[in-house]
Amino acid sequence: MLEADINLATLKDNIAALKGRTNAKFCAVVKSDAYGHGLVRVARAAQEYSDELAVAVFSEAAELADHGITIPINILGPTDFSGFESKTYTMSDIIPTICAVRALNEQAGGFKKVNIKLNTGMNRLGLTLDGLGAVIAELKRRGIKIGSVFTHLYNAANAVETNKQLAVFQKAEKYFGRDAETFHAWASAFADMPPAVHFGMVRPGIALYGYRPYTKPVMSVRTSILQLTDVKAGEHIGYGDYTAPRDTRLAAVRLGYGDGYRRIRDGGDGGRAVAINGVLCPVAGQVCMDVTMVDVGGVRLTGGERVYILGGGVTGQMLAESYGTIIYEVLTSFNPKRIKRNYIE
Repeated sequence: MLEADINLATLKDNIAALKGRTNAKFCAVVKSDAYGHGLVRVARAAQEYSDELAVAVFSEAAELADHGITIPINILGPTDFSGFESKTYTMSDIIPTICAVRALNEQAGGFKKVNIKLNTGMNRLGLTLDGLGAVIAELKRRGIKIGSVFTHLYNAANAVETNKQLAVFQKAEKYFGRDAETFHAWASAFADMPPAVHFGMVRPGIALYGYRPYTKPVMSVRTSILQLTDVKAGEHIGYGDYTAPRDTRLAAVRLGYGDGYRRIRDGGDGGRAVAINGVLCPVAGQVCMDVTMVDVGGVRLTGGERVYILGGGVTGQMLAESYGTIIYEVLTSFNPKRIKRNYIE
């Protein structure tokens, strides 16, 4: 069976560690199914220690509201206001975001508060400083409060570029004054910055799940061995032309690209591996849709071993590098319809 173990106690410890590094309000980002960890269960655990939550789209916010989440839920992306016709959602603590002036004309009735996304140089989404006056005037005319004004830093590790963005953001902060309840710019990188520059709120995402300093991974993913096969040097393994470089033993494990495990040709040279009994075992040949072959010639098997895809000796960074991507994509790629989630309280 293919399973993910998600340790909510570790999640709470991560939140505590991060909160200890700021004086600002704490907004836990649970978008994209809580970075692949499970939206509702993670949000329930996170809300005990957070001031607010953040998602990307209305459907995520609605799901949380339907499951009784009571703290404010911010929708960080531009929001389709037509989804808020239901009284259930207009009266709940869901706060949509305006990224463009025209969004106000599309707004459904019933809203009392919105967030404003500011484009400070990333040029992805958000209003520029020039467009703020008209938006503020229109919001006041309609009696709509501004919950927060926020931006996104495109390279928080680059001090020069970050300071350019923050200079624009601070102009907006002065412009809005008391018209906005809070301001926030920092995602997980806030933990490496002094509290004096955290503004009114921080919104960590990937750090919650263990992929920044001060935190530990929350999720491990494991599977089982379906079959063992002895092969001779030169025999084919899986699809394509890959052949065994030596006499060895293969384990076919329940795992494939249908589960979110990338189909990248791995020549069995250690570029991608799973962990069995603490030993890294290289993937052999191509990953199939439902099965992956692993070279287990270097590990003693007694039966019933757990095969770790993530955890157990396989770090998120190792897996991301083998994909040629970043840990965000690794975590969000696991298919929840095919991977059973076990929550550890």
